[in-house]
Amino acid sequence: MRKSSSGLFLMELIIVIFFFALTSAVCIQIFVRAHFAMEEARDLNYANSQVTNAGELFYEYADDIDSIRQYLPESSEYDIELKLREDDKYTYLDFACFKAGDHKLIYDYTFKKYKQEVLD
Repeated sequence: MRKSSSGLFLMELIIVIFFFALTSAVCIQIFVRAHFAMEEARDLNYANSQVTNAGELFYEYADDIDSIRQYLPESSEYDIELKLREDDKYTYLDFACFKAGDHKLIYDYTFKKYKQEVLD
């Protein structure tokens, strides 16, 4: 009686297909994580650029928040909030950058500028 080797071949083929399906699932997960990491890095780079611009404008136009807002570019993907506050010695600018759709905070920073006294 002769045994057929087609059963062994089919079993080997099933194992190979399972192996490729498993590795493709792992690769898809890696690509999805890389995509989210790329989006997060892009958001952080944009926020970092805008906080640098806002800081330079704050040190130039410390008391005029409208001038600061005028020179910061508008974006449909990001919302930027600026708040100006003062105390006896310092003027502060609170900067916050949010993702526009879900209002997720990307970056925030507080600038501080010393008020100089003018002597007569």
